[in-house]
Amino acid sequence: MPLPDEATAARNLFDTVGQQVFFHTLAGRGYPLTGAPENMQKQAAYLLDLAGQVNRAAQAQATKEAQTSTDPYLMILRDYQDRLTKAGVDVGRPLEQEQHASIMDAAARYAQDPILYDSALAVKAAEAAAWQQLAQQQAA
Repeated sequence: MPLPDEATAARNLFDTVGQQVFFHTLAGRGYPLTGAPENMQKQAAYLLDLAGQVNRAAQAQATKEAQTSTDPYLMILRDYQDRLTKAGVDVGRPLEQEQHASIMDAAARYAQDPILYDSALAVKAAEAAAWQQLAQQQAA
């Protein structure tokens, strides 16, 4: 079975694992979804929309800053920080225990799912290709 394309792989991982880690982390910080199931679904949609808008704003700012800088090490640092931020890691602080527990729980739960396994491989392959391309550009 071939690996899914990068966009499908990222969506598979986000829909299954990412959302659960996101909501578990929020609940651990005192922001649980509350009320009737239909209310919880609305709250979840609002939070996901907000998180998406924050990510887009952060990406736009990082892209704008990267375009003004030609320092290859600064560009690598910003890319790394952006990836950490997308993964839910506060770049200014160490990974918190509840988030680490959420990630480990999700990994244990979904490790045997072939769609998620292939999706993780596809995302990592695309990430490796992007890093290789960046390294080639820097060497040129």
